[in-house]
Amino acid sequence: MAPGWVVERLEAGLLQGEQADGRWQFSSATVVRARRLARLESTFDADPHLAALTTDLIEEVTVLRQRLRRLEAGS
Repeated sequence: MAPGWVVERLEAGLLQGEQADGRWQFSSATVVRARRLARLESTFDADPHLAALTTDLIEEVTVLRQRLRRLEAGS
């Protein structure tokens, strides 16, 4: 994505990053999140905040499924 796209989402609090030596650094999870946001925005012409909410829900479902698998494996 264009740097302006990233900066807008950082300023809106939709993405998290750290600035070091004048450059932004992102975790791999943030890169995955940015890709998901961009895909939702472009595919569905979604507002950035709506895309972020949808991404939050997708991430939460993923965590819950992982937890369920661990619980089922322990039984």
